[in-house]
Amino acid sequence: MKKLLFALVLWLVPAGVFAERIDLVPGLALEFSLPSQRWELSLQPPAFLVGQMLRHAEPAMLERAAARGLSAEEAVRLQLGANEAFVANPQTGSFLLVDFSPLGEGEAPPRRKHVKRSARLAGESLSGEEGYSALDYEVDRVEIEGARSAYRIRAGYRRHGEPQAFTGIVGHAAGGWFYLYYTDLLADAADAAEMARLLEGVRFVGAAK
Repeated sequence: MKKLLFALVLWLVPAGVFAERIDLVPGLALEFSLPSQRWELSLQPPAFLVGQMLRHAEPAMLERAAARGLSAEEAVRLQLGANEAFVANPQTGSFLLVDFSPLGEGEAPPRRKHVKRSARLAGESLSGEEGYSALDYEVDRVEIEGARSAYRIRAGYRRHGEPQAFTGIVGHAAGGWFYLYYTDLLADAADAAEMARLLEGVRFVGAAK
């Protein structure tokens, strides 16, 4: 998805945790707080995540990259660059992708059933990824402040034999679709609890003027 214009403002809240604001499109911003200093927010793909993607790159993707004259790393960075932001724990390798896709000109806002179907398809699609097996997932409705509708996918699976967990939130806010996709490598049990706290505090607000 096309990368959008955004701004990032950091400020310290009383609890000692940094709060983040990302302007997505005119009139809409995403706000959340990092749950601890173990997590880092970046507008560019973290180096360790690029490395992860390279290690698991599908041959077909590498072939397409070569045909376009791109190196494997360039192709991975281009793919990840479609996201607006990344929240990652570089010590454990767990990460959250933040993506926003504006509605096209004249495109009608999705109804709740369309958002639910999109979340279900996102869960099902994990089974089609190379190296994924033993997929088990569920979809439920969640409330996100400022969003018109949202559904959560929670999944467990093995990737190349290694257990992982996934939590995704698919939803619609004013002007477009949003996707919050968290992958937990299960290296530290604290990651899941802290990311759950981050996602529970996510909200969409009017963009800063």
